[in-house]
Amino acid sequence: MKYIIFNWKSYLNLKETLSLSKIISNLPKSKKYKILSSPNNFFHLTIRKLFPKNITATQNIDLHGLGANTGSLDVSYLTESKIKYSILGHSEVRANFNDNDLIVKDKLKHCLSNNIVPIVCIGETKDIYKSKKTREFLKLQIHKIFSMSTQYQEVIL
Repeated sequence: MKYIIFNWKSYLNLKETLSLSKIISNLPKSKKYKILSSPNNFFHLTIRKLFPKNITATQNIDLHGLGANTGSLDVSYLTESKIKYSILGHSEVRANFNDNDLIVKDKLKHCLSNNIVPIVCIGETKDIYKSKKTREFLKLQIHKIFSMSTQYQEVIL
């Protein structure tokens, strides 16, 4: 299965989000690919209500669980809202919030144990790209995030 994932980060306001969601809802369906949209987490419930056939993904999850964790997004909220996908390992989350491969690995396990399909982002920095060490870097990331002894049923990389 191929995936087309629209991740609009925090660029769009509600009006723009609804406009893009309407366009996505009118795209042709196919058995060859799935179309997912990943809006600002604040807009998920509105999109699900107005465009119930659109498949949405959250832009991240939190590992701290329910409780006094301001701004966190516990996977129980995804399950309750019937959101089945979450993006993990964004380059800006890695840079801005210090997520590293081990944290992404924990989030991967957390998603899988809660029946959330993880969309795992990997990638090199500009410096690594310029030094022509991308392949080695990506292999190392994959080995740190994924357990080679585990058979993954549903993971998007």
